[in-house]
Amino acid sequence: MKTNECLRAARQGAVLVSPAISKGEKAIMRAAFEKGLPLVYLQENGFTDLAKPNGMRMDACARGQLLILAPWEHHNEKITIKRGQCLELNEMAKAICEG
Repeated sequence: MKTNECLRAARQGAVLVSPAISKGEKAIMRAAFEKGLPLVYLQENGFTDLAKPNGMRMDACARGQLLILAPWEHHNEKITIKRGQCLELNEMAKAICEG
């Protein structure tokens, strides 16, 4: 199972990097988050000037477990992510992993 493979890699020092777009990616990232494993999450919606994560995400950021990156400006509208944006986010994740 891919989730177990990714969790095993994270336990051995890998940092999981994903925009968590597909159901499978979301499941892997959620499982890793719940186990306290290191993650980089790429989100479509940017941050406001004084934005900060809330709840468990804030705690995870404070512990150094979670880094949230947003390549685009913040928007208030509820917008469905476009295929092109998904592809760009996946390319960014790939670049982070290869860099």
